[in-house]
Amino acid sequence: MHGSLPYRRQALWLMHLSMVIVLCGGIITHFHGQQGDIRLRTGETTHEFLSHGQWGTVIPETLPFHITLADFRIEQDDVGHTNYISTVIVRGLSGTDTVCIAMNRPLIVCGYRMIQTSYDEDLHGTHLSVINDPIGTGTALLGYGLFLMAAAWLLAGKAATALRRDRPHSLGTTERLAALSVTVLSLLPLVPLFTAPLRPILRTPLLYIHVGTIMAAYILLVLSIWRRNFLATATLLLATGIVLGSVWGSISWGSYWSWDPKETWALVTLLLYSLPLHTHHVPMLRRPSVYRIYSTLCLLSLLITYLGVNFFMQSRHSYL
Repeated sequence: MHGSLPYRRQALWLMHLSMVIVLCGGIITHFHGQQGDIRLRTGETTHEFLSHGQWGTVIPETLPFHITLADFRIEQDDVGHTNYISTVIVRGLSGTDTVCIAMNRPLIVCGYRMIQTSYDEDLHGTHLSVINDPIGTGTALLGYGLFLMAAAWLLAGKAATALRRDRPHSLGTTERLAALSVTVLSLLPLVPLFTAPLRPILRTPLLYIHVGTIMAAYILLVLSIWRRNFLATATLLLATGIVLGSVWGSISWGSYWSWDPKETWALVTLLLYSLPLHTHHVPMLRRPSVYRIYSTLCLLSLLITYLGVNFFMQSRHSYL
């Protein structure tokens, strides 16, 4: 990914800076962030939540406002998609407001985020996650924003460079067939996800953006075994997909990184495929034969990330 083009150097500096900012956000979250739960029955009011402390301890914490559950309901549309919705009354210094909390639509008040997570079986109670981490989350999201800017900068530069080439390198017949086969095989496991009614947490445009970016990265990573010039774009797309998923996780789960098996293996895969982009540190990978063997071995990590986690590990990403 390194090169002499000015746009590339500047974008890479911005990308590395963004990673440092994200790391700082994670450190702040670890030491100062609060995360807990509220369980409310219909008509019940509280101004407390149970915070998750270290070593599995649970600590009662006070909210700067009161919250009352007015109603909980499950909505379902014509095609079977559902959503969980809690209607709550918030009473604070600024007055009284009635708002709805739904999947992918948290309530943010006084620096606290309340996220719909579950409900009581009789539909007269709701379970909410409570997160109080405005500085750590804000810092991490700033880093993610800078990363996405750098990624867009790099991709735009690559596209402009490709358009300026006199004779662009097109795929041969064998490579086109390989590309088509990889694409079809990659998309087949996703068919149930897009044909069956979606779970509430998946009902967001981020599903298509996140999954589409990741799938494009996977396809290009496989093809990069034969065409090394695909590797930088594929790795950049994978990193972008991970960032988008992290932002989505912050909205839906209240945590932008939880070391879930899917997240962990995606990060491992990203690091493995990033190594050949730094041949000034690993000169052996400059040799085409060594690179091809290495990238073929990396397929194992990619397969574990894409399929292995879903079928053999417990993960909150296992929706199929």
